[in-house]
Amino acid sequence: MTRRRLLLDNAYVVTVDAKGSEYPRGAVLVEDGEIVAVGPREEIRELGFDDEVDLEGRLVIPGLISAHTHLAMVLMRGVAADVEDVLYEVFWPVETSLTPDAVYYGTLLGAAEALLSGITLVLDHYFFARRIAEALEKVGLRGLVGHTVMTWKGPWTGEEELKEAYKFAREWRGRLVKPLLAPHAPDTVDPEWLREMGEYARENNLLIHMHVAQTEREYEDVRARGFRSPVQLLEEVGVLGENLVAAHCLYVDDEDLALLARRGVRVVHCPSAYGLSGSRFRGLEMIERGVRVLLGTDSPCYNDNIDMFEEMRLYVMLQRLQYERVALSAKELLEMATRRAAEALGLNDLGSLEPGKRADLVVLDTKTPFMQPMTNATSYVVYTATRGDVYAVMVDGEFMVWEGRLTRVREEEILEKALSATEDLFERALLKNPHLKVLPRALKVLKAAKELD
Repeated sequence: MTRRRLLLDNAYVVTVDAKGSEYPRGAVLVEDGEIVAVGPREEIRELGFDDEVDLEGRLVIPGLISAHTHLAMVLMRGVAADVEDVLYEVFWPVETSLTPDAVYYGTLLGAAEALLSGITLVLDHYFFARRIAEALEKVGLRGLVGHTVMTWKGPWTGEEELKEAYKFAREWRGRLVKPLLAPHAPDTVDPEWLREMGEYARENNLLIHMHVAQTEREYEDVRARGFRSPVQLLEEVGVLGENLVAAHCLYVDDEDLALLARRGVRVVHCPSAYGLSGSRFRGLEMIERGVRVLLGTDSPCYNDNIDMFEEMRLYVMLQRLQYERVALSAKELLEMATRRAAEALGLNDLGSLEPGKRADLVVLDTKTPFMQPMTNATSYVVYTATRGDVYAVMVDGEFMVWEGRLTRVREEEILEKALSATEDLFERALLKNPHLKVLPRALKVLKAAKELD
């Protein structure tokens, strides 16, 4: 079969390569899902191409990476607004009524939002992982996906969940989605299970993606069981290492920070969630100690959106407030959300616009009052751009978003299915948990909106 070369022409290209190369009058040449050339448009055009797209001066950046999320939880968006202790008092009780179909349609909706927001890769951690993977493949979003494992406490617990996690890791084969292991947290997974999963991950070259030191309740639970901290527990069972992607790490002391740095753990921070909960996070200290820090969007029912532009902006703002000094530059923030994230995850064929990398990229519309005059492209990406500026998104050489619309699936159909799944989930959850006072109002609003349609 003939390989076709597509030229993305007439663009301002921010490569986010190690040199920080930018081409104000640039072009990107793509062949069979791979970037074969990037540079000044006059030079790239001379290389030859079969088709071309005139981007009319728009801004091109690498695809954004959300290193921690639970896309299907978009079904619970807004339900627990301004409610304290929502994880234990609302989300877990509702999740006992989840079905594979609810997770599938929730993931479709969350994946659609992610793509439309310029995200090309997510690390997703939730129940019914196979249905998550199927939804990501359908809409065209790249993912590292794990089936959540909990021994106790949570909505889905026990050995069947552990078996399902291993089964998914062994059997899943997809073009865009790869498996990882996803134990929930140090307080919800038996230490021996954690030890076993750590060994399995090392033997099979898999990442481990889990929550670590997320809540005070987790911290106190772990200490009550004789461990100094959640980080120390993971050290003792042999899970701390370069293949661990640890979400949050909020309740950590200096000894924990030293361990995280020494073991090469990848830490993911989700600043919008921390801002809403009023939580401090030691991000700048971690970076200065050599910890690889990534950014994530977390659950769209915690912060109520899936928006990496917001996460980049809030990260630097919250850290500057906390440390009362300049904390990271726009260039460093964009690298954290692209190239540095890909490198930290072992995905060296992603994260920047360079020959040999996969063609995952975002086109931002600069032809609006909101993006002009553009005098510093990288600064504008981090401090000015919003997801509403996303014009097109390419994943693996295919446009999954064009002119602000999904190309593989009908958005109207996704919305219809997801809203129906939400209503069904809430009704079943209310029957099982009548004490969930937030659900009747949510159902009332949902049904009223449906009647208006």
